[in-house]
Amino acid sequence: MGKSAYLFTPAKHRSVHAQLRKLRDDLGQGLRLEGPFSDNDGAVADIATHVRAVSLFSRISPIDATALTLRPQNRLPEGLRPSLLKMPFILEPGQEGGWRNYPESAGGVASRSGVEYNGGWARPAGASELNILAVAVLRALDVECHLSRAVCHVPEIDERITRAGGISAGVLVPAITCISGSESRMLSIVPEHMAYLGNSSLTSFEVLDSDAVLSVIKLRNTLRHAKALMLDVARHEERFDGERSLRFIRMGHMLHEGMTLWTMRDAKADLASARGIFGPGKLEGVMSFREMIGRDVVRTLTNPVAHARSAASLMLPKELLRRLGDYAQNGSRILTVSEFLDMISKEPAMAMFGEYVLSTPIINEHMHAASTCVAG
Repeated sequence: MGKSAYLFTPAKHRSVHAQLRKLRDDLGQGLRLEGPFSDNDGAVADIATHVRAVSLFSRISPIDATALTLRPQNRLPEGLRPSLLKMPFILEPGQEGGWRNYPESAGGVASRSGVEYNGGWARPAGASELNILAVAVLRALDVECHLSRAVCHVPEIDERITRAGGISAGVLVPAITCISGSESRMLSIVPEHMAYLGNSSLTSFEVLDSDAVLSVIKLRNTLRHAKALMLDVARHEERFDGERSLRFIRMGHMLHEGMTLWTMRDAKADLASARGIFGPGKLEGVMSFREMIGRDVVRTLTNPVAHARSAASLMLPKELLRRLGDYAQNGSRILTVSEFLDMISKEPAMAMFGEYVLSTPIINEHMHAASTCVAG
């Protein structure tokens, strides 16, 4: 079952040492290549060999060599050296259609097919996928590390949220916790995230075990599948009768699997335990990553109103969305789903949007293990 541990910064050396000792007790040493950090036909091992060579030749640490090797080439700030991989990585573009085989392991990321980029070839990957691959590469090089979620407070962002009447939870950065003895170092493969880590106040980070990481992967991928289906339906690109129902069924199974791998109860218990250790106020306002995924992914896909709003943002023209927003803001009460559909039923884009929304209950009906599904 999924588990997470918390590290609180800044802290004195003795406190950091105690936190890291408890982290190892809770999650292990952080060297195992399993689950989301497993290899695929030696693809991770090949990159690790390359990183080792870069580290020795350039006389830099394996951590810095890994960052240099895996940085997305389409997001390199000016002055940063490009990767020396024959087929480097780029951050993949936005939503695409069809049922795609999103990778669920470092080996899957490392062995993805290349796409044309700048006259050559590159492998597309998401920001979190690159960080997962980096953890696997570092572990293959015997560097103790874990995937983490860092909470950074950037003054200008916090101030903007406060002026709007909100409470800032900080900037959430997918990061890698590299541990050496009683010291730790934070790393993120995406340059923008490193800028946050280097120029902000890091207050805490949540370190995830393999099951928790796999849970997050599966839940996020379910939302990616849903958004791809939204676009397919809007563009009339479903390939056969019943495809929409089949994809919704598979999404229900994926949600169940992800929610079972790392339960909300376990996540809240781990956070409560950390608060008890650090004392009052130390993790005030911090929410477990599992709770955030529950709010941003699970609720979006299982709550009819939230799912309809998400679909509208992708499937409906911007002008129509603006008019709907004006109506909702000036109306005397919140629209129900049926009122929402009635109001815009005459719009050309609404036929496919309505078909999509009316099919979404299939997800809730199939939130169970695939092995027990009577649909086959």
